[in-house]
Parts: sequence; structure tokens; C-alpha cells
Amino acid sequence: METATSPPITSTLHEESGLILKDPEPAVPLSGEDLRDLHARLDEIVRKLPPESDPEMETLPRRAFEFALQAHGGQKRVSGEPYITHPLTVAELVCDLMPDRPTLAACLLHDTLEDTLTTPETLRREFGEEVAFLVEGVTNVSRIRFGLQHEKQIENLRRLLVHTAKDLRVIIIKLCDRLHNMRTLGSLPSVKRRRICQSTLDVFAPLAHRLGLERVKNELEDLCLMFLHPSVYRDIKTNVDERLASRQLYARNVQNIVADVLATHGIDATVEWRVKHFWSIYQKMRRDNKDFSEIYDLTGIRILVHGVDQCYAALGIVHGVWPPVEGRFKDYVSKPKANDYRSLHTTVLGPEGRMLEIQIRTHQMHRVCEEGVAAHWRYKERGRSSRRLGDDAAWISQISGILQDTNDQEEWSTTLKTDLFSDETFCYTPKGDIIRLPAGSCPIDFAYYIHTDLGDHCQGAVVNGRYAPLSHELKTGDVVQIETSKTAHPSPDWLNIVGSSRARSKIRAHLLEANRENLTEQGRVLLSRELHRLGKNPNAFFGSEEFQEILDSLAVKTEEDLFALIGFGRIATKQVIARILKNRAKGKKGAAPKAIGETIRISDIDDMLYRLARCCQPVPGEGIVGFVTRGRGVTIHRWDCSNIRKFQGDQARLIPMRWDQNGEMGSLVEIVVEANDRHQLLADISNTISSAGIDIKGCHTLSFDNNRATLSFSIVIRDILQLERLAAQLIDVQGVLTVSQRRGNRTRPLA
Repeated sequence: METATSPPITSTLHEESGLILKDPEPAVPLSGEDLRDLHARLDEIVRKLPPESDPEMETLPRRAFEFALQAHGGQKRVSGEPYITHPLTVAELVCDLMPDRPTLAACLLHDTLEDTLTTPETLRREFGEEVAFLVEGVTNVSRIRFGLQHEKQIENLRRLLVHTAKDLRVIIIKLCDRLHNMRTLGSLPSVKRRRICQSTLDVFAPLAHRLGLERVKNELEDLCLMFLHPSVYRDIKTNVDERLASRQLYARNVQNIVADVLATHGIDATVEWRVKHFWSIYQKMRRDNKDFSEIYDLTGIRILVHGVDQCYAALGIVHGVWPPVEGRFKDYVSKPKANDYRSLHTTVLGPEGRMLEIQIRTHQMHRVCEEGVAAHWRYKERGRSSRRLGDDAAWISQISGILQDTNDQEEWSTTLKTDLFSDETFCYTPKGDIIRLPAGSCPIDFAYYIHTDLGDHCQGAVVNGRYAPLSHELKTGDVVQIETSKTAHPSPDWLNIVGSSRARSKIRAHLLEANRENLTEQGRVLLSRELHRLGKNPNAFFGSEEFQEILDSLAVKTEEDLFALIGFGRIATKQVIARILKNRAKGKKGAAPKAIGETIRISDIDDMLYRLARCCQPVPGEGIVGFVTRGRGVTIHRWDCSNIRKFQGDQARLIPMRWDQNGEMGSLVEIVVEANDRHQLLADISNTISSAGIDIKGCHTLSFDNNRATLSFSIVIRDILQLERLAAQLIDVQGVLTVSQRRGNRTRPLA
């Protein structure tokens, strides 16, 4: 059989993780033993695949492996391993979730476009359209950079969702790629490790959860804990290991009791015990402000049965043996989560009076719980044109559709937080149809979910048989009936009470179109007034090339569209004025500053008054946004400041901004260190701060009866990177539990 050939390798740096050497040593052929081991691993993967009658499809994985082996040639990972071990490991991980030949081939080839001279055309010719499509999708997702300025971050999330919506296998391959990179992250510098861990927690772990890939999500989170908070990870691991034997004995005792009592009642069940993963323990300790010794539900019992009726029968039997804890029962069987997770959850007072978590589900439910959408992946037939997502992933298409229609960064951010990474509320129509809405939704969201016209003419709501205000927050289980009127129309006030991006988008579209003529005239007057203050002739300016450039930068097609958006409040006149001032600054300095997206440097608005917000105390290096205040110029906030999120109705007054240069001036910040109190604790922490070259301007300490201490320091730092490096050093001081930055009345975890 003829083997596909590939172009020679390059020595490029893999941007996504840095886990490939930038300047590898001269290629050294793999030894015969190494090649045998690699082929043995491939054989093991291929054995998991169903047989194929088509010879081309049957040999596809092996041809892809030989191609990748030659393409990556002498490339090595930073750890020193041959690079081919990485795509092979990704293939092993994905094959456990989705065993089909095109997906396996794409796994083996997923880095060839990024790290070799292989072209998409070569992949199409050698392996077909489907495999090339998957590899291109994974490559495009790999090129997305997270942890950048706010507006760039949102655009990258947009791209990620768009690629995910096209074919779920793209993001599943990418998640397994990230998982293997996280497993081998120790070879990278600490700064890069922290950046990758943070993007994993912010983006990839939530996506894995939403797709139902709980095993992937749990391991990603545990690895992030290990690299971000090594001392906390070591403490939790040590405590778990020390108590594992006694907890195993307890769990096995409970396991036997449950198995025997279910068998007595004629229920054929598999009873397992499990231990909470470390990140879950860490989150519980932080959320409840508890020490490890105060966490009692580290182990749990899982009951697997053969039918839904047996799930509820087993629940009743368990509650007959041990009393249930009130408020700790959740029924995800009758009301599944959006990712199709189905299970009964209950907590009982088990033997020795210990709280015991129990999950009850069928074997099929368990497979979906572990593997999510991959557990029932399906096609009508082969080929990209017939590929479908299924109802289990329809939310991706819905979110992508909403987000592709807007360039408003704050709206993007709100949509992602409410529709992608938040909990859900399950409500019902009077006919019994279930409606999934983001937590915090109201009857207006319910109406717009069903139909745009129903939302546009919504006048009132009946919730559980009683009239409720349109601002009423819906709860899971509510039965909602919408009352309409031909004379009822959306109000601007609705924007402040809806919880879903779909409703918010529809309301804005209606308000803009219904009042377009008046809004256009109002916007023209407002902008003309500001132009007069700058000494410009509005009529002449509106016909200028500079004005057309400003329209392009704001992604607005015509001047009437701009006037309408200004009148509506979607774009602020200050955003236009700031761009004019930026052009002036270019002329004064003789050279254009290096642009970052469409952000404006602080020095570009030196003709206007500005100040740093006290509520979030932005630090050089952090993403920032300016809010145009009435009579006080521009107030500069962190992009994720809670006060900025409250300005949804005034978001047109937001100006994306950036610092002139990190480290131009020192910033006074307050950090809070929580620790187990001990002798010399204050001295060790102070020495760590001083050794980092950071001045301490003030210090305040508090000791508590539970042997805990809180230490607050006012320090002068150069930029956010210096602050994050300090936090990483402080968390390794003996006894330190957490490091946070105080911003106004709130604290933000640093380590």
C-alpha cells in the first residue's frame, strides 16, 4: 500500500501552548523500539473502532498516523518527547469519547497545519474533505488567543463558538488537546503556565461542562489547581490520601448496605463509590470558608439501574433506610440540564450520622453524564453537508446566531455569561412544554423565547395561576402564561429586567426601528453639538473621508445609522469625539500609535478629564474601559467591573481603552492574605513582598480564635503582571491559604 507523503517539517513555535520546541535539535530518527511502542498504541486505538467495508476508510487512521509521523519528523516537545506522542495521545483521549475513523485521523493530523508545511489542499487530497475540515477547524480554534484585552477576548470567544457550532467534533478534539497539554504543562515557564490555566478555567472547563464531558472538565480543573495553587493542591491531596483508607472503609460499608437492600426489593443495581475531585473540594472550602477538616461529604455513592422507574424506586428505598437532608434533593431526570445530564441527587444522614451524597441514574444516563453529547453522537450519513448537531447542542447555534449580529462588546460579554456559563431555569407553558431560560429570567424572556411577536406585544403574565409583574423572577417549575395586547410594545425599561440575550436583542431591535426617524434626528443634533465644540463644521465633517473612516471603525454602514444609534444610546458621541482626538494626537506626534483593536490610549483623551474608578481600582496591564460621565469626563474601570455591567442601558457611553505603557507609574493597591496563623508569619510575608522589589505603604493584621489570620497590605506595584507574580510567590509561603486584591468593597482572588 502506498503511504501518503508530507512536506518537510518547520521549526515554528506552537503559539497555543508553547509545548513544541522553537529551535529543535537536528532530527534524530526514532529508534525501532520507540516506533514499535507507537504502533502498538495505534493498534490499541484502532481495535476500538467498528469495522469498515470501505478499504479507504478502513486504512484511514494508519495512513494519517504515517503522514503525521513524517510531517512532525524530528520535532520534540519542550519535555523532550517526540512530538508525535502528542497527537497520538489526543487520539487516545478522543477515541474513548467518539470512536470513528475520520475523527481519529483528524486527531492524528490536528497539528500538521499549525506546525509543519502541510497545506489544507494536501489534506483534502490525501484524506478527504471531512478530515481536512476537522483539522482546519481545530487549527483555527488553536490560533485563538485568550487572556487578551476585553474586546479581543470576546471576538475570540465568538470565533470559538462559531467553529464549535459547525461541528462538535472540532471542540471535542480541542478539549482533549488542551487536556494533554495541561498534563504536560510543568515544562513551561510559570507565567505561561498561569496564562494557560486561567484560559482553561475561563473557557475550556465551562465548555466541557456544558457539553457534558465531566471527566474532561474535572481533570482540567484539578490540573489548574495543581499549577495555580500548588501548596493548596498539595495540602488537599495529602489530607485526602491520609483519610482515604478510613473513607474507603466507610464507603464500602455503605455500598454493601445499599446493594443488599436494593437486591432485597428486587432491583438489579450496580453500586459504586466515588471521591470528590480536588477542585470541587477547593471551591467548597472557599465558598463556605471552611477548613479541610470541616468538609464531610468527600465521598459519595452512585447507584446505576436499568430503567427510569427503578431510579425513583431506589430513591424511595434509600430514603427509607436513612433520612434525607431537607433541601438537598434535585431531580435532573424529569428536568434534564441543557447538556442532557440526567440523574437524581439526594443527600442523607448515613451511618455514624455523616452526610452522604447519593446519585441515582440508569446506565445509559451514566454514559451521557460521563461523555455528554459524545455519548449519542449521530449522523444521517457521511459528509459535512449532512452533518447535524442534534437538540443536545442546539444552544451553541442559538448563541452564535445572536452574537454574530452585534459588535457590542458588553452585549457579547453579557450573553456569554448568561447563556453559556450560567445556571438555567426550567419553566413550562400551560400545555406542559418545557422552556429553558438563563437563571434570573422574567416573563418577558419567556415570551421572546416562544416567539418575537409574543414578546413585542407582551402585556402581562400569569405565573402558577396568579398574576405576576413582568419583572417577576421565574423559578424552576413555574407554569407561565403570557397575556398580549395589540397596543402593547417593548419599553426601554425592559432592558433592565430581562435575563436572556435573545430578549435583550429583540427589544433593542424593536425600539430602534419603531423610533428610527426621531432617533436619527436626535443623534444628528447631539453629534453636531459636540463637533461645534471642537471647532468643526458638522456638515463639512459628515462628508469627509475622516468621518467615513470613523463609520468603518464603528462598524456602521451609513451616517443615518450612526445618528440613529447615537440617538438610541447604543453609541456615545464621545466615542466619535475620542476617535477625532486620536487622529489629532497622530498629527501632533507625527506617527500613529500602535493600535490594539479599536482601543484608545489614555493619552489620546488628554483633552478630556479622566480619573481611575475607586470601585475596581484598575491596574496598568489590565483590560480597561472608559465610561463617559456627565460633567466629570471619563471614568476608567476594569472591563469586568460590576458597575460597568450595570450600565447596560448606557453602554453607548463606554469607550474601549488601553494603558499607554505598563509601568509608567506605580499604582497603589491593597492585597489581602488569608493564612493559618503562626510565629513569624507577618515577617515571612513582608520579606516576600520586599524581595520582589515592591514597596509596602501600610499593613494591618487581624488574628482570630480559629487560628486564622487576615493580613492587609497597601503596596505600590508596577503593573498587573508584577502583582500576579507576587501572588504566586505569596501562596507558597507556609500557611498562606489565599491571596486577594481588595477593590472597593470587594475582593478579587489572585491566588
